[in-house]
Amino acid sequence: MVLPEVTTLAEARDAIRDLAEEVEKLSNELAWFKRQMFGSKTEHYIPEDDTPSLFPEEESPEPSKEVQTATVSEHERKVRQPNALSEIPADLPREECVIDVPEEEREGMILIGYDESERIAYRTGLYVIHFKRAKYADPSDALRGVVTAPAPGDVFDSVSGRTRYDVSFIAKVVADKVENAIPLERQARMFSNDGLPVAPSTLEDLYKRTAGALQPLYERMVDRIMQCDILHADETFIKLMVKGAKKCKQAYLWCRLTGVGPPMIAFHFSPSRSRDVAESLLGDYSGTIIRDSYAAYEKLDCEVACCWAHVRRNGKLAEMGS
Repeated sequence: MVLPEVTTLAEARDAIRDLAEEVEKLSNELAWFKRQMFGSKTEHYIPEDDTPSLFPEEESPEPSKEVQTATVSEHERKVRQPNALSEIPADLPREECVIDVPEEEREGMILIGYDESERIAYRTGLYVIHFKRAKYADPSDALRGVVTAPAPGDVFDSVSGRTRYDVSFIAKVVADKVENAIPLERQARMFSNDGLPVAPSTLEDLYKRTAGALQPLYERMVDRIMQCDILHADETFIKLMVKGAKKCKQAYLWCRLTGVGPPMIAFHFSPSRSRDVAESLLGDYSGTIIRDSYAAYEKLDCEVACCWAHVRRNGKLAEMGS
């Protein structure tokens, strides 16, 4: 860094300001370089918006991106950017599904066409279900209007019954996220490689809406588990990615598993491993809990049983036998 020569107070102030900007720029570049060298590479990616360049003098200036606006009365409103999937790709295989009007509702009418729509589905690969809703009209009585077959409906019971994504596609996204631990952003890239340019935000919306739809089932399953005479309880730590944080934080998954009867297990996410979480999950339980010696379980008002696996792990089985 070369120090400029100054002769006046104003030039000195300008030089100090320029040097401060240069120091800040170099500090940002050094921080970015450290993140690339020493940061976690599990979900490594380079942000497009806030990553400073290590060699700015070699970069060609990017054309400025103009934000489209629509002029309305007395103010301007930003035009919403289109989703990555503006149209369903034409090269995906298609499967036709005709929905007809019940015979008693279309008596005396003739078929005049179809109301057509499509949604993406998944079986052993991506394909498209092409729905054709039959439309009927009475040529001798125009007042009867047009009768159209009902919409196929969707898994979220939306009012329109229309969606671009079949329940099989949604199940694929949720299963890969939960069972196979495939992040939604990576799933979006995989679908794109198969010819479906879907945005990660779209998959996130489907995932969240599915969680909301399954909430009553989860609560019912928890009720059944808590009615079991014997259950297992445990907690394990997981890494929690926090936006803006330099590293992952530690959070916990608490589980409750039936000890007798049909096997059912319910997980509860919490950023804490405190006694309050154990009391909120098991405080009303009156049966027997099989658990380890973690202190959070000690104050619970219920019968407890020690885990045999932990006994063997601590080498106490031989002592108990003697």
